Amino acid sequence: MRLTGGDGKGRILVAPPSFVRPTSARTREILFQILMPVLPGARVLDLFAGAGMLGLEALARGADTAVFVEKQGKAAHVIQQNIERCGFAQRAQLVKSDAIKWLERFTPSQQAFDIILADPPYKDDVMETLLERIRKHGVIASEGQFVFEAASRSELKAPEGWVVDREKKLGDTKLIWLSLEDFSEA
Repeated sequence: MRLTGGDGKGRILVAPPSFVRPTSARTREILFQILMPVLPGARVLDLFAGAGMLGLEALARGADTAVFVEKQGKAAHVIQQNIERCGFAQRAQLVKSDAIKWLERFTPSQQAFDIILADPPYKDDVMETLLERIRKHGVIASEGQFVFEAASRSELKAPEGWVVDREKKLGDTKLIWLSLEDFSEA
């Protein structure tokens, strides 16, 4: 596995455990080409971080900070190794926790995120729950973006208060960009 852009382009990373499905290099390149205008200086949250590839790419491409949330111990260990390998220790925080439970503990005193990336196991039906928790607990900045990775055959609808800004199918993967209804460009 390698970073596809930014300061660490081509850097070889520690491979994740076999149960982790990392986002493909092609998907990451397209995702970050679209996010590039809002990425510099952004606070990024990588939920269901797995191998940490999305948060690492964000940091390599100019995000200010990234928080990685991963509940699996072996995967979290790989993320920590890759954070250190990339030299991002001062800008990254790893949280070993279930993503939904972590969102429940988020408090308004914490600074909201500009970009939230979520790549749960494709079999998990968690988008609506995630979006409800994110909105309820003020996890996303008012003009922030939420990007959800799902199986391309998934039929997902935005819950109340959210707008789907864009969808992009890439083989077996679908990326869905959402924003809070009051601040969407729809």
